[in-house]
Amino acid sequence: MVLFEIENTGEFMNSLFVKEWLDIMELVEGEITTFYNIKIDGRQYLEWYDTEEIQEKKEQGEFILWRNFKQYAYQLIKGKKVPQLFRLVLRLPKDKNGMERMLEMARGEFLPEDVQGLYLNIKYEKQRLSIVTGISLKKFSMDKSLEQAWDEEIKTILKKQGFILKE
Repeated sequence: MVLFEIENTGEFMNSLFVKEWLDIMELVEGEITTFYNIKIDGRQYLEWYDTEEIQEKKEQGEFILWRNFKQYAYQLIKGKKVPQLFRLVLRLPKDKNGMERMLEMARGEFLPEDVQGLYLNIKYEKQRLSIVTGISLKKFSMDKSLEQAWDEEIKTILKKQGFILKE
């Protein structure tokens, strides 16, 4: 687990809603506080969909993708004032482009079924933007290769996107 603080918060927030760099992430949960507070449960409720849509949504996984929700989140915070609180918990999908790729990069002892998830926690509060990485395992392990690979991957992505990290 690593904590990153972003100095150029405006650029980050703009990128979060406009660019595609986090679009594959699953939205686990969120919270937005402006003049009201809204909590977001990112689970897909399949009973809401039509019969022909259900199979497609099942294939996408338990949670909605950030790319499918970011326009709604933006509508909740846009305006002249910044939110008091903006918090997202995103999870890397378990597919070959997500967690399976990270497992290969880490070259550790983990199998896909050993990992609950690789998480990215984004929090904006009191004019500070922080990002915390995290992993959740289904079994205890002293092997830190996956955690280290995930932390390094996020650091690389943040720098590639042009964000200034406070050291």
